[in-house]
Amino acid sequence: MVCHVGCVLDPRVKEARYQLSLSLKLIDGWLSQHSFVAGSEISIADLSLCCELSQLASLKTDELSGYPRVREWIGRVAALPSYAA
Repeated sequence: MVCHVGCVLDPRVKEARYQLSLSLKLIDGWLSQHSFVAGSEISIADLSLCCELSQLASLKTDELSGYPRVREWIGRVAALPSYAA
């Protein structure tokens, strides 16, 4: 999230970003040992979570920059025909 010089983020925004970073760290760690968020096969959990996290990418925020496995997983899931449908 971009904040220009002199900008003060609402404490709720700071907390939300902190909570998001904790979640992304957990997911990134999980994906270091699993292909998908619910195990070794794609599931509705992957499709749903990918949809939500893709919104961050479309907003051009840097929230996903420190989570390479999450970014790679989004790319894999978004490339599946079942995601595009």
